[in-house]
Amino acid sequence: MQTKNSKKLLLGIFAISLTSLACAVSNFVATPTPLPTYTPYPTLTPNPTYTPYPTLTPNPTYTALPTYTPLVTTEEPATSDSAATEPSRTPGASYFDDFSNSSSGWPIYEGADGINDYTEGNYRILVNETEYFSWSVIDDEFTDSRIFVDVVELGGPFDAEAGIVCRYQDDDNFYLLTYTADGFYIIGKWADDEFVVLLDSGEYERSPVIRQGNFPNKIQADCIGDTLTLFINDIEVAEVTDTEFTSGEVGLIAGTFVEAGAYVYFDNFTVYEP
Repeated sequence: MQTKNSKKLLLGIFAISLTSLACAVSNFVATPTPLPTYTPYPTLTPNPTYTPYPTLTPNPTYTALPTYTPLVTTEEPATSDSAATEPSRTPGASYFDDFSNSSSGWPIYEGADGINDYTEGNYRILVNETEYFSWSVIDDEFTDSRIFVDVVELGGPFDAEAGIVCRYQDDDNFYLLTYTADGFYIIGKWADDEFVVLLDSGEYERSPVIRQGNFPNKIQADCIGDTLTLFINDIEVAEVTDTEFTSGEVGLIAGTFVEAGAYVYFDNFTVYEP
């Protein structure tokens, strides 16, 4: 407390001294001499008006790749005696379905794990489970078969899978030849409910001929003798040998890995017997 009071006192004495000094100085102030008149600088000339660059012309809009044309395109004129049970562009085919008729015999299913049905002139398989395959087969059996199908849309996870089934015995025994939306393919089989990769590497392999993402791809599966061959977009990508199944039904398959929600739209399913 003493320190605080002493500090106030000293400030008072200092204030009185300043007042006395100010009075003394005021008696000796000289008359000020006026400063010279200010001459302004010359007016600056403004810079020329900025001319903007010409507007850039935008790049052309991206055009998606065209849908693949089916492998066989030979046309035959329809006759009045025929109801065209086999479309004219598939001469010699043992079986053909463009899925325009929803009563053509393919399974129709809807459940928690997915959907198999006809939609918009295609056959659709939707897979709502992870690490899961869903397939549909027709009742007809074939020994040797050359099978074609157009995958017109493959969506959902980046690694969604689509392909062909041949020599189907039951749900635990059949061959599958497929590709994935991120550019891989496989030839494999289910044998006694165990999944087996038939490629020499023992795993999915990559191919540059696969159009990745949601672009259409054309698949061909040859199941002839003990040889299974997969073609994608008319190019052979793999061939293996296996003797376990010699005949059976044929069909379509879709699958998922770590993410559910894969959907595939198939069209122009065609089977030849070479």
